[in-house]
Amino acid sequence: MPKLHRSIEKSTFFLFRLSPDPADDHKPENERVCGPNGTGVFISKQSELVPDLSHIYAASNWHVVREASWIRVNGKNGTRLIKFEPSDWEYSKDEDLCVIDVTDHLLKENGEYVDVFTTVDERHFVTHDFVKRRDVGIGDSTIMIGLFANHDGGKSNAPVGRFGNIAAMPDPENPVRFHSEDKYLRPAYLNDMRSRTGFSGSPVWVYRIGSDDLTHLPPDTMELGGLGIADSAASFLRFLGIHRGQFRESTEIFSTEGLSSEGLVKHGDEIFVASAMTAVIPAWELSAVLNYPTLIKQREVRDRRPDRVKEATDIRLHLSA
Repeated sequence: MPKLHRSIEKSTFFLFRLSPDPADDHKPENERVCGPNGTGVFISKQSELVPDLSHIYAASNWHVVREASWIRVNGKNGTRLIKFEPSDWEYSKDEDLCVIDVTDHLLKENGEYVDVFTTVDERHFVTHDFVKRRDVGIGDSTIMIGLFANHDGGKSNAPVGRFGNIAAMPDPENPVRFHSEDKYLRPAYLNDMRSRTGFSGSPVWVYRIGSDDLTHLPPDTMELGGLGIADSAASFLRFLGIHRGQFRESTEIFSTEGLSSEGLVKHGDEIFVASAMTAVIPAWELSAVLNYPTLIKQREVRDRRPDRVKEATDIRLHLSA
């Protein structure tokens, strides 16, 4: 297993929701924050009008956000919640995927971010061209960072890593479906990696290295504290996509001895458990959502604001000094 750069951990966030307290008669004033319920990743997209700046998005699965749409971000002075309604998010028309523009929701003081985060730049997504150029395929190593519900960090986001390998490449002729009622019959990576509840929406990377220390790969220079991604003749680390979930597999009960649920299951019963085979929504599907007309218009409006033009000018002056 490789050693990871800390910036990979900082690219994630956890998702929370409001839930009524059943002991308080479901009164609105008694609603309480519940979670974390899932994972997401911060994405940056370079501005077309002001190339020195980027727009920042939060991305996760629709099946998570429809229930838990509040983002918790770590900060220099502790964590805080950014409150969004599920309807505020932009949903993919085809995938279990959604994004929201958080550019103006992340806190700054004196020009520096108070929120502690990194972004995955869209320019470092795995694309169809990258797959062909680097012959990405079965056996390539993968990393996933996300929420382990039994050890979530308490008052702060503390993602954990899981490691695996690509088991199959996305194939339009052989789309992935978890079960008969799954409405997302879409091409996806099969990723042989242990998962569980909480990892939905987690970022997944694919890498190929000559050593066991990814921190030694020379990173590109990124703005916004972005995640440095290496790409040399011998090594690469690239954003593969968004983890969606795992397949179920059946097993037979051979004995109920020692089970607290004895009486509910019996010898010979078939039960379903989570397998180690997971599905990853390709990064290019995320790019497709980022180019929906509503988000394009939002970026254009922002980039014409005087404060954005001034920020870009200040950056250019700093770089030329």
